[in-house]
Amino acid sequence: MLALQRGHLWDVTSPAHRYLFASGDLNPGVRKQYVNDLREQWMTMVEPMERHHKFKMFFGRLIELQCAQWLEEQGWTITGLEAYRQGSDIEAQTADGNTTAFEVKFIGQNDRGFDSVARSLRGEAGVTLGSPYTGVNYILFRAYEAAKQLQQSCNAARIALIVIDEMTWFTLETPLKDGWINWQNPRFNPNDPFIDKQRETNPKLNMELGPTLQTIDAVWILKGCSGHRLEREHELLMTHS
Repeated sequence: MLALQRGHLWDVTSPAHRYLFASGDLNPGVRKQYVNDLREQWMTMVEPMERHHKFKMFFGRLIELQCAQWLEEQGWTITGLEAYRQGSDIEAQTADGNTTAFEVKFIGQNDRGFDSVARSLRGEAGVTLGSPYTGVNYILFRAYEAAKQLQQSCNAARIALIVIDEMTWFTLETPLKDGWINWQNPRFNPNDPFIDKQRETNPKLNMELGPTLQTIDAVWILKGCSGHRLEREHELLMTHS
């Protein structure tokens, strides 16, 4: 609704029309799961936190399509999308024909931030500021997730493409600009309940972090700007031993 009111609705819907529709109808080749994920059913959730989680899943799919369109605007040619087959989120070629596999990860407002805003809208006190240290951990974890998924790709180049929304960017801008993450020897900051929970299901997470990130060629950090525009803020090249 805000996109409509502010004149940005086409920026939201145009990637779907570009990649998922043909002659006004949904392309029959689009995977059923992808179609289901893009149904805006999140707004029907009664419990606010569940609604928040469902929205981020929906918007993550939309971001994948927006990233494909953004790559085309940068001169790439899209040759494959997860919307149509198993594999990386996006495959694209440069002008010289080299193919790169991209895995897209969206970082939106976390649960604590959402709860703080929801309580404020209800007239309750309790503003919560996000920690840049746990934010750094989350960037590393999402890049690790992307690298794990890209291991299944046989393309010559692999890039983790992380999109951070505008509301979250201010918390992470300084750590990214000032190089708080050593991408060649990454480590999680301690005392983070989220990372502790991930270690419960993967006790080898700390040991796997560095070697897994070394399997990709780069991490691109994009900022989601007003008007649903994407801007690349950081290009972090990985060195392979």
